[in-house]
Amino acid sequence: MKILSEKTGVRYPYARYAQVAVAEYPGGMEHTTATTQTDACLIDAQAHADHDLDTLVAHELAHQWFGDLVTCAEWPHAWLNEGFATYSEVVFLKEDRGEDEALYELLQNRRVYLDEDAGRYRRPIVCRTYTDPWTIFDRHLYEKGCWVLRMLHLELGDELFWKGVNLWLTRHRDGIAETQDLVAAFEEATGRNLQGFFDQWVYRGGHPALRLRWRWDGKRKGELHLTQTQDVSDSSPAYKLKARFRVTGRGWTRDFVETVDAKEHRFVWNLPGEPLDVEFDPGLELLASSTMKKPHAMWLRQLRGGSTSSSRSIAASYVAGWGGAAAVAALEAAVRREKFWGSASEAVSALGSVSGQGAVEALRRLAKTEKRPKVLRAVVEQLGRRGGAADARALAPLARSGRSLLVRAEATRALGHLDYARHSALIDRNMKAATYRDGVAAAAVSATAASRDPRAARKLLAASKPPYRFGARVAAIRALAEYAPSMPEAVPALIAMLSEKDERVSLIACAALGRTADERALPALEKAAKSAGNPRIRVYATESAARIKAGTKTKTKLPAR
Repeated sequence: MKILSEKTGVRYPYARYAQVAVAEYPGGMEHTTATTQTDACLIDAQAHADHDLDTLVAHELAHQWFGDLVTCAEWPHAWLNEGFATYSEVVFLKEDRGEDEALYELLQNRRVYLDEDAGRYRRPIVCRTYTDPWTIFDRHLYEKGCWVLRMLHLELGDELFWKGVNLWLTRHRDGIAETQDLVAAFEEATGRNLQGFFDQWVYRGGHPALRLRWRWDGKRKGELHLTQTQDVSDSSPAYKLKARFRVTGRGWTRDFVETVDAKEHRFVWNLPGEPLDVEFDPGLELLASSTMKKPHAMWLRQLRGGSTSSSRSIAASYVAGWGGAAAVAALEAAVRREKFWGSASEAVSALGSVSGQGAVEALRRLAKTEKRPKVLRAVVEQLGRRGGAADARALAPLARSGRSLLVRAEATRALGHLDYARHSALIDRNMKAATYRDGVAAAAVSATAASRDPRAARKLLAASKPPYRFGARVAAIRALAEYAPSMPEAVPALIAMLSEKDERVSLIACAALGRTADERALPALEKAAKSAGNPRIRVYATESAARIKAGTKTKTKLPAR
């Protein structure tokens, strides 16, 4: 509350603030002066070692300014609520935990937006094409909205950005507003014409896709070739942006900021000597997908000593792409060397993607020595994918108990992949474990499903119903969709769950039916699509029915979730 009051220049605007934890509630809702939250916010002592919902608390609190004090006039402008609240999470993390945590949150936000854009649909942030208003509460609204505000913040600088936010909040206090009102407030506060920025990032769908290639002339000049590979035409002009580069040599560093406004550019820099590395966007300042071609030695240098944690995280995937012993050695060393848990976990995931026994041996060594719970969880996850029965025996003690619930859950899941027959009794016990957010029980259900054991189907069916706890039920419902072709009673069981009072269960069952490809589900789905009282059920049912009819996974072209 102190952070947001000081940043915005608007003291928390109400006389009180309450947070109410509610069972069967999916997330949070920012009622003025009283936020309703999932009861997962009530974290017990054991879970506190590796869980928190501080960003959810920050997000819903931020809505007291962005959404309650100033409310979007229409749903197409809901990013004014959700984009600001999501960016407030980043602002909070930077102030409370430092730059690394904030950058990691931004990296994850960029990934989930890019995934939705590539795999589901592309739309402008301000969009009037939707079936029900809630369907546009998606990754474009939240995460891309967050990124737009980050780029605006970087464009204007700290003082002018918060000056614009302050004018926005004070001018429209206790009222409604839309995106152009925000543009006007920032333009008045800064004296700058910002319409082009909003036209490009808010009113236009998509983002830049960049291909970069580095070349050194062997003397004093370095060349960076940049190409925008997304569609560039009269109707879809090239993006205008600033690209930042850091060039590092022996005893020197040079930072360059280049203006990009065409499909192709060739930047030439005079340098003191041969560079050891060239980093693109090291501060994670640009919403774009990108690939970069530069010597292996430079990627190793970036992995070892990139100027930010996000730069080192990004280098890990490139190094993994080489394969072989050198990549394994570099990534294992990066995990051990990296101080920030997020970048260490990224290096673990990259290591797990390297084919060959060498990567498995490296994961085994890390499993014996890694002490950080979140990093160890990543190691166990990758070892569960790549290991064998001997690894299951080594992981079993972690699945029985431990300081970290995250690690216990991941070890339980790994047992199902690696050696279910030997460890089925332990997995069965963990299916009934009462832990925070049912994490261990859900992992045990996933382990049972992964086993493909003939007895697993009956266990999954039982776990999909009370008295099993919610987390276990969710995992079981999702698994039933995979077992449906060989388990005739799976589809009728899922259909029955459409009428559950707990909305979360109904939605998950509805989505699961769409993955069964079983036409027996069509009458129930079509009925729900027309007459369900919950609009979310209607949309989910419509999508699932269409998926079954198509007989394959289809890419949604419009923003319906």
